[in-house]
Amino acid sequence: GIFQDLAVRQAMMYALDRQKLVDDILAGQGIVIHSPILPNSWAYHSDVPKYDHDLRKARELLEESGWFDDDGDGVRERGPLKLEFVLETNEDDPTRVRLIQAISEQLAEVGIRAIPQPVPWDELVNEKLRVRRFDAVLTGWQNLPPDPDPYPYWHSSQANEDGPNYASYISEEADLLLQEARLINDKEQRAELYRRFQ
Repeated sequence: GIFQDLAVRQAMMYALDRQKLVDDILAGQGIVIHSPILPNSWAYHSDVPKYDHDLRKARELLEESGWFDDDGDGVRERGPLKLEFVLETNEDDPTRVRLIQAISEQLAEVGIRAIPQPVPWDELVNEKLRVRRFDAVLTGWQNLPPDPDPYPYWHSSQANEDGPNYASYISEEADLLLQEARLINDKEQRAELYRRFQ
């Protein structure tokens, strides 16, 4: 699928003006993050790659990877693949509904069509997230524990119906780092493992 292409994932990050999303839709009540570990945590690594808003860079990445809008419909394609997907969120959260609409508008500027689709919460969880039947979902985590352990959301063992790794992120290197960080108490050693994970 289109998300297997690294250039597409990177271009989406450059195409998004996340600070504008925070300012316009969250009334400034939020911060743009660059890592699964929050920046106020001792485990956060400040030198993680950062994707600032850069439409030119987004377009360049897509073209270098062979994505062009040859038929002029505003959506890029590469062979039989169109650069479009459905972006879902829970319909009972008006802020998230506004976010997927704004994200769709921002991505359209570089020829990516994200089709915003609000759905009922139960459907999103049980028919989409748990069984991994979705293109893309906007959701969030609440009540994160004070320990920054990202294992539940990023370890491959959690990419199943009972685990919260909903993106089905699978990386042998990340698995090993997350497993080792859980087994040691030394904060500096853990921080180094989390630095490499980030």
